[in-house]
Amino acid sequence: MIEQVALLINPGSDRGRGLRVGVEAAREFRRLGTTVDVLIGSDVSESAALAGAAVDRGCGALVVCGGDGIVHTALQAVAGSPVPLGVVPAGSGNDFARDLGIPRTPTEALMALVGAVPRCVDLVRVSPGGARYCCVASVGLDELALHGYAQRHVLA
Repeated sequence: MIEQVALLINPGSDRGRGLRVGVEAAREFRRLGTTVDVLIGSDVSESAALAGAAVDRGCGALVVCGGDGIVHTALQAVAGSPVPLGVVPAGSGNDFARDLGIPRTPTEALMALVGAVPRCVDLVRVSPGGARYCCVASVGLDELALHGYAQRHVLA
């Protein structure tokens, strides 16, 4: 069992669900005897800085509580390091968690993390020095399609 985790919470995930689930996850980790360093950034940049600092300090694991956005932020911090990433899904989509078979309820996900053996996942980097992606990467076309722009302005 990991003795110390940095818990990166996205308080805005799914209209505040990320914060509620994150507080419960911190409480449960502590109940299990795990030291928890709770990290809550005021924006993406601050969350990225907090995650990077936790990884640089050598946390036992970086665990995120939120959705795919905070997973993406955390992936940047752990990529290339020996620090494993854990996910307690609390977003609206949770594509990353679903694709990896992580339990969708926070309690089940947390319990799965307690005894988990780290596994490797592939990351993609589109340009040298650019962000890494896993599971989902978009180039803006999804946003255009969402608003109907592609249907009105693209010849097919």
